Amino acid sequence: KYDLNDKHIKLLKFCCSGDTYHAIADKMVISTKTVDKYRGELFKKLHAVNRTELALFAVKHKLVDLADLKLGD
Repeated sequence: KYDLNDKHIKLLKFCCSGDTYHAIADKMVISTKTVDKYRGELFKKLHAVNRTELALFAVKHKLVDLADLKLGD
């Protein structure tokens, strides 16, 4: 339905972390420009306007488990 590839899904999962986009790029072993490209594609495909909406999509569609997230630790 949303036509997401593996890289899109991986980025969605990282959007639920507190990591910067630079740190996400390092963890995905891609450039920050590529992160920007994937993020732009996700915004368009999911009709999202910010990272929070991407994270909420990931949670809603069970792409991440809230128990696995380290929030405020």
